[in-house]
Amino acid sequence: MPAPQSITNKGAYWLGRCLKLLGNVLKFCSRLLYFVVPWLRFRLPSEAKPLSERFDLRKPRITRILWQTNYTNSVSLPVKLNYLCNRLLSASYRYCFVSDAEILEFVETEFPGRISNCYKRLAIGAAKADLWRLLVLYRYGGVYIDIDGHLAWPLGWTLRSNPSELFVKSKDSRYTNFFMASEPGNGLILQLIEEAIRRIESPTTNNVYHLTGPGLMDDLFVEGVCSVARVEEVCMQGNFTNKFFQYIDKPGGDWVTAKKTISAVTPL
Repeated sequence: MPAPQSITNKGAYWLGRCLKLLGNVLKFCSRLLYFVVPWLRFRLPSEAKPLSERFDLRKPRITRILWQTNYTNSVSLPVKLNYLCNRLLSASYRYCFVSDAEILEFVETEFPGRISNCYKRLAIGAAKADLWRLLVLYRYGGVYIDIDGHLAWPLGWTLRSNPSELFVKSKDSRYTNFFMASEPGNGLILQLIEEAIRRIESPTTNNVYHLTGPGLMDDLFVEGVCSVARVEEVCMQGNFTNKFFQYIDKPGGDWVTAKKTISAVTPL
């Protein structure tokens, strides 16, 4: 299907705008709160069952599981609120938070050899998360959302057409990978994995965006090759939280800062 240029789901668009307003208000209030109690932290569960057991009778192509990762599951209040927003809008989905150690174990077990070796060469957390999300979606399927991303519409409604995958584009028609949904064994995800491995083995850039990030989709996917939606109608980013709250215990941990002093790929 062609890249969307106009709003097709006005309900999702306006709900997203309301959540953006709510998130920014709560983020401002949280800034005041953390001036008084900077140590306040909340835990994200490693796994959570669906809030609702009312499923469609048909078996969906995309597995009903929501994947997330972060350098820690001990998070600030805004990140916790962001999580709660996602839980409400993905009530029929199981939730899985995967730690760095669990990701490494998964990659070594499920993708030993070349892929595992490439993963271990990545030195920036965002690049590792980029590759892991592709691997876990290829193996198990499901929906991946960045820890600072939140749904703008109930996930079951977004995927009601039962696609084999769903990617999102911004208004400038460029892909973003902070939201990705796929069935297990999807050939498009495999293409992204193979291209990421090729770029890790022969790196020509230290920019994570082009090394393992959405630049892969911009380069590989021509119009019509995959199911695409306008990002504002599916998922939004950075409304409930920001770099300060996301990296409150790891200042400078974001990839934009890290790439200035760290080589994204460790030389052989």
